[in-house]
Amino acid sequence: MTDLIIFIILLCLSGFFSGTETAFTSLNEYSLASMKASQKKLNHLKKLINDKASVISALLVGNNIVNTILAVYAGVVANKLLVNTKLLPVSAGPVIASVVSIIFLLIFGEVLPKQFGVAFSKGWCLNSTYILSALVVILKPIRFSMNCLSKFVIKMLPVEKNDDAPTIDELMLMAENSEKAGNIDSVEKSLMYSSSQINDLTAY
Repeated sequence: MTDLIIFIILLCLSGFFSGTETAFTSLNEYSLASMKASQKKLNHLKKLINDKASVISALLVGNNIVNTILAVYAGVVANKLLVNTKLLPVSAGPVIASVVSIIFLLIFGEVLPKQFGVAFSKGWCLNSTYILSALVVILKPIRFSMNCLSKFVIKMLPVEKNDDAPTIDELMLMAENSEKAGNIDSVEKSLMYSSSQINDLTAY
């Protein structure tokens, strides 16, 4: 019975991290205007939104830690049950634990919490504001270590230059899509096409 309770607690924690991540990413400062809560809590939530990268990082770290513990714990419990019952060979323990963990994690640790997070994003974030603040502080050393390790690995690898600026062809495709969506008219699209060809014209 104790093993089942611990498994359920870990599963709920996994669901909390997944749902909170989904709910929090859908919020911005404008979302606070329609929330009904104390000004203190709203100001607290606003600070978290302004530091969204730290919050998301803390949630991801927490979720990974819980999921890892859950998988290991499920393996230990499965092995113990197989040894006690002797219905199946002990070697089947990791397989059974993996299958059970994946099924429960997908349903109750990922899919359902994320759906609830989308549907009740504002209420979810308001009710977990102080928990999020505590997580950001508690997991800060782990997040700092991971960031340092990531930067070190990136420096050691040959990184190609990443130019995110759109090309002329991409701009023209955006103009065409904007016209279809009704955001610009045909004249404005023609002006964009013409301006893109100025460098190719020869003036006399």
